[in-house]
Amino acid sequence: MNKSKKMLYKITDEYIETFGLGESYKDKTIALYDDRINHIERHREDFTDPLFLDIVFRDLSLIVSNPDFISEDKKNNSLQIVKKMEDNVLVAVRISSGPILKIKTIYPINETKYNKLKTNKL
Repeated sequence: MNKSKKMLYKITDEYIETFGLGESYKDKTIALYDDRINHIERHREDFTDPLFLDIVFRDLSLIVSNPDFISEDKKNNSLQIVKKMEDNVLVAVRISSGPILKIKTIYPINETKYNKLKTNKL
């Protein structure tokens, strides 16, 4: 079965430098596979306004290309791409040795979690 995907952002040298990523991320692409959408939809009611998730989906390329910061979750082998919007949005991206970094989930985080992640940013 082929999974369709939406390519969101190809990591550049400037992105690596700005967000403190290692060179191993160069030229990798962040993508959302359609099989993750149902999982992400489970977080719809976690947002202040459930319709806000539609805005997040619409602006996902902008969120991953221009986050406030990125932190690494070594326990879950993922990058946490964080953007302050109406709700603070966390996009978890699975770290992979392949050319595509797959979005695992998207959910809102509170201000305390935002600040904690910000102190541990890359």
